[in-house]
Amino acid sequence: MQKMFIGSVGALVAAGLMAGSAMAADIQCDGKKLIIVDKLSAASKAKAVYVSKDQGCGITKGTSVTTDTSVISASLDVNYGGSTSGTWDAPLGSSDGQKGWLVNKGTVAKYVNKGAPGTGSTKVAVVKPGKLLKIVGKDLGDSPIDIFGAGDLTGGSPDVTTVFTVTNDGQTNRHCGGLDCSYKLIAGDSGAKLVCKAPVAASCPASPSGAFID
Repeated sequence: MQKMFIGSVGALVAAGLMAGSAMAADIQCDGKKLIIVDKLSAASKAKAVYVSKDQGCGITKGTSVTTDTSVISASLDVNYGGSTSGTWDAPLGSSDGQKGWLVNKGTVAKYVNKGAPGTGSTKVAVVKPGKLLKIVGKDLGDSPIDIFGAGDLTGGSPDVTTVFTVTNDGQTNRHCGGLDCSYKLIAGDSGAKLVCKAPVAASCPASPSGAFID
């Protein structure tokens, strides 16, 4: 069953037809895992992986049937313990062979950045409607998260909140959730690792304008 925060699926579709490209939805989706590795002594080995396989929440790219790879973007926002946050972006743009969106079909959209992290933090982003959300980051984010500096903030449940945003052909959908985590120091206590695998329900934060439709 879809876990929509705002009305029913039918109401959302109707709103999309009336509002055109402004249509947006906030959807509660359980994450399967979030892993962040922060290595101060080897920055090139810092990484992040987020995966949701919640097939009941209604993972979506929106109502558009376009296959245009130039009109889709995605991002993952992570807040850890209410103290520190980070963002991994898969920005608009068709692939030029090195960076960009390779495909935008009804069944899958995929972004690949072969030059990450030098050309952006996100190495791979995948959206499979109804099935999968995934981002692989090669560092701590385009807006970096500092889990080492923040220390062990677990125990708040949820320890992290996540917002996986997909904008396709002007329609924005936010997939939101929480996870409980374990935290440990690594690399001779010069780095930290956050492993989050226990989903906790969490609603989406307020949209930038404070309204459902921006």
